[in-house]
Amino acid sequence: METLKIIKILALCLALVCFAACGADKAEIPEPAALYGEIKAAVELAPMSDVAEYMLEADTGITADEYSAAVYYILDEGTAPDQIIIVKANDTAAADAVEQKLKGWLTYQEEGAQVYMTENMPLFQNGIIRRNGQTVSLIVSSKAEEIAKVYDRYK
Repeated sequence: METLKIIKILALCLALVCFAACGADKAEIPEPAALYGEIKAAVELAPMSDVAEYMLEADTGITADEYSAAVYYILDEGTAPDQIIIVKANDTAAADAVEQKLKGWLTYQEEGAQVYMTENMPLFQNGIIRRNGQTVSLIVSSKAEEIAKVYDRYK
């Protein structure tokens, strides 16, 4: 009788632990530079450089008054179109605008690839626009799916 009672209590405790773990909130998404660091640690990438300071607005139209932090990584060498853009917008309206601009940038590149670099079409067609709250990202890479999995840890 005593053993049955102990088993019931242990089962109840185990159920509570499971419910608590399942309902636990995911962590907040980190700042763009830290998130890129996590991506780089989780996925083997070719050497890339951050060109946000000079190319983010020119390429995408995203202006400095729309975000608090941003990174824009492109390959150091070669002609592959790999890029990872991560923007932490100032507010929801800015995040909406950033998302639209990244979609436009991806479409623009895809249209250009149709004419000039058709071998890159699959990369653009499989490009991922990812939004986590006010953080909006564009991922163009042969490893886009692997990279996107890093985001699954966050809200």
